[in-house]
Amino acid sequence: MAHSHLPYNSNHLLGAGDASGLVSTDPHLQYLYRQQISLVRSLVTYTREGAVVELGGAGANPKALWPEVVVTDVREGEGVDRVMGGETIEWPAESVAVLFSLNGFHHFRDPEAHFRELQRVLVPGGNESLIEPNWNRWSRFFLHAASRGIGEPYDVTVREWRLPSDDPMLGNQAQSYNIFIRDRERFERQYPDLQVDIGPVTKGTAFHLSGGVHHRSRIPGTWLIKLERVEYRLPVLRDRIALARAIRITKRKPA
Repeated sequence: MAHSHLPYNSNHLLGAGDASGLVSTDPHLQYLYRQQISLVRSLVTYTREGAVVELGGAGANPKALWPEVVVTDVREGEGVDRVMGGETIEWPAESVAVLFSLNGFHHFRDPEAHFRELQRVLVPGGNESLIEPNWNRWSRFFLHAASRGIGEPYDVTVREWRLPSDDPMLGNQAQSYNIFIRDRERFERQYPDLQVDIGPVTKGTAFHLSGGVHHRSRIPGTWLIKLERVEYRLPVLRDRIALARAIRITKRKPA
């Protein structure tokens, strides 16, 4: 089955702005966050009026980089404008231009309910952009090994999209692969109004060496940023080792 792959121009990276709500003292995490917000913005195709909504945005500050964003999460927290989950998007029909989520989709308890909401709230031509765990050989191995005991397995064998637990902190890191690659025909059959495009990768060797968000290494953030910049000039290496990938879902316009 042919998949649509989207280009990404690394020159689109935002060079300024303070993503202070994430980890204000870590320059590499700030750089990576700016990079991912910029990647999401580069995938937007709808330019008319409509809400811009982040799903699962607790702990970060996209408004410093994208002032129009309304931040939502399943729990209250600093910077959260509205408490809600991805299964019930509390906006009127055809009123949202852009939805996005950074590593949140694989926590949505009921992806099918989420897709029905996309069909309802997105304006025709509007987008949802997801940054989710990747499915190349290295990321499968790394994420499967790293996820042991933390409630976020990388499980490509489960057939159900709905997650078995109601705990929003638990998830399956293989959800995007399972739904948009393995079960692509099922998705297209169930949601003909939604077009899926497979986007660029992000989070390479520098993120591996950094220790991630919760276990930071002692490697200086400025060194990791330099490595990130080198990797973005080596697409063959980046595609083979990247831990995350962007996915864009667009609500088709009426014929």
